[in-house]
Amino acid sequence: MQVTPYLWGPGLEGNIDPGSSLPKIEINRSLNDILNDLEAAFFLTGTARRGRFVALADFTWAKLSENNNIGIPATTFTPPFNLSLGLEVELFESTAALGYTIVDRQDIAVDLLAGVRIWGVDTSVRVKQAIPYLPSKFSDDETWVDPVLVARSRIRLAGDWSAILYADVGGSAAGSDLTWQGIATVNYQMTEAFFLSLGYRYLALDYSHDSVKLDLQLGGPLAGLTYRF
Repeated sequence: MQVTPYLWGPGLEGNIDPGSSLPKIEINRSLNDILNDLEAAFFLTGTARRGRFVALADFTWAKLSENNNIGIPATTFTPPFNLSLGLEVELFESTAALGYTIVDRQDIAVDLLAGVRIWGVDTSVRVKQAIPYLPSKFSDDETWVDPVLVARSRIRLAGDWSAILYADVGGSAAGSDLTWQGIATVNYQMTEAFFLSLGYRYLALDYSHDSVKLDLQLGGPLAGLTYRF
């Protein structure tokens, strides 16, 4: 069994459409922007094995806030103007899966798993100036569960080095239209129990429910410390 707390520094792209007469918010935030906007974050993953059976779990939580200006084009009755918005997003994602090692050789092992991904996205949009017929604040709290299929490969490299490749995909009529994730890490075994990992993680979400639409992509480097026991 092993547990890995890790740091993840993703950029964030996509858009949030809150409906409710408010305009769509387009997001294109670099890692530096995210660090400036980040209020708190926590990332943890773990795996357990018994023979060829394997279980894994991953937990992601982050809270961000930012100010955004959106240009509103002129209409017959109004001139063009800038709409100043305050945006807060709290993201929770947890994946749990069970599976079986279908390939177990000295140089490579391949796991296939099936499980669920639980999402929680709390979005709050505040309009900073008074606009007739436009709500001054919108908030929405969405929670849902997606089935996911997972493939994971562990590759032994030279000496104390190894690599892990991970991919999953999911979605359902009652949840996300599509969610998928890819992770690649290079790992160094420092002691019998501790490993250092460096890599990259990409997580995508396409979700719509009633008038709310979320299209988000998060990708960036990660660094983790694994304790195996």
